[in-house]
Amino acid sequence: HYEMQNELADIDSKMYLSIEQMKEHDRVETDKPFFICEYAHAMGNAIGNLDVYWDFIENHSQRMIGGCIWDWVDQGLVRYGEDKSHYYFGGSFGDYPNDMNFCCNGIVTSDRRITPKLLEVKKVYQYIEFHHAGNGLLSVKNKYDFLNLDAFDLYYQYSVDGKAGPWKRMPLPSAGTDQTMQVQLEEIMPEAGKDLHLNLEARLRQDCIWAEAGHVVADEQIKLQEKDLRLPEVRTSALLQAFQEENRYLHVRNGQVEAVFDAKSGQMTFLRYQGHPI
Repeated sequence: HYEMQNELADIDSKMYLSIEQMKEHDRVETDKPFFICEYAHAMGNAIGNLDVYWDFIENHSQRMIGGCIWDWVDQGLVRYGEDKSHYYFGGSFGDYPNDMNFCCNGIVTSDRRITPKLLEVKKVYQYIEFHHAGNGLLSVKNKYDFLNLDAFDLYYQYSVDGKAGPWKRMPLPSAGTDQTMQVQLEEIMPEAGKDLHLNLEARLRQDCIWAEAGHVVADEQIKLQEKDLRLPEVRTSALLQAFQEENRYLHVRNGQVEAVFDAKSGQMTFLRYQGHPI
């Protein structure tokens, strides 16, 4: 590919497309694939909408083949004789001109520590897909090109109202690229009116050159039952008292209910019913 010279290249490409621009390029009538050769700039608190790109690329696209994140690691340096946990960038060495900290735009830090950005990329890019079909039946899709699903064990646990039970383990069956297999899980029957979630992890069955056995390569949380959060009807004839705080927040309350409104935005910011915050 040759960005900005697509007419000369085998693959069309462009940097930093918005979601809408990506969709526009995808609609172009051509047999050439499209490569977002640089996207999802990883500087600061970034990578937050990566899943939106990949939902389109994997499920709706005609010609998108993926992209490259800029970039892998913060390119900060340690200065000789100084604290090795402190990293310096442009301007730290008496250099001029420079782009200051514009070299610190990695998914991981200079010393390769885990960041929320790394966890987000791992989640969006994971190559095992889970779907719950009911009655404890779980569909597991292998999206690896060169690994069989039987290289992994499935660990699962149920969480009731946020309290997680023990992990249970089962080997995943053999399945090649783009194959989907179904496995039967043990079920639990929670009380009515409680939240129930199924937590899933695919872990390496054996040591390999890049990770030890037990390393999590894919995970998922599936909501199986949702707590009924509807409030009972409130009827009260007691007078409501009202007062304003800081010339902005309007408090309205009696012995049964209390509400706070933001006079600037018009939004309700707080609600309490019979002593319990809602």
